[in-house]
Amino acid sequence: MIEAIDTICSTREGVRNAMKLGYENAQAIVADGKRVRIRIEQSRDVRSLRQNAFLWGHVYAEISLQGVVCGQRWIDLAWHEYFKRLFLGWRFEEVVPVPGQVITDKRARVRRVLRSTTELSVKEMSEYLEKVLAWGVTELGVTFETMDWSAWEQHGGRA
Repeated sequence: MIEAIDTICSTREGVRNAMKLGYENAQAIVADGKRVRIRIEQSRDVRSLRQNAFLWGHVYAEISLQGVVCGQRWIDLAWHEYFKRLFLGWRFEEVVPVPGQVITDKRARVRRVLRSTTELSVKEMSEYLEKVLAWGVTELGVTFETMDWSAWEQHGGRA
């Protein structure tokens, strides 16, 4: 079985090499009597490490320190799971049985998977941050020294 190709190219030569490899793999798949799926799309920038640092080092940290629900405080991981469910939701993916895998049903299935912040674009992560910050302020009464991640970063990771 030929592996799928998933690559990001930023130069003409990189594109040419990826297309050549894709063409060779597609020919081999068709020669086996199978169909080929070819998909080319513009790559999007995934969330930045700075945004992620702000989320964990400031937003979740302040919510964990100040946020109280039913008389209890919760750790950042608990808030992270809560906010993912609240603001990101679920995606659905097809699970295809692998040959040799012990299963009771050989049909493909669909499973529900909680979305992750790692799959967000820079823009989507900014929107997620805004939602979490707003929820922290309005629902928990959290006071953030800053709500701007670039200002937070300029002060060495603190407001």
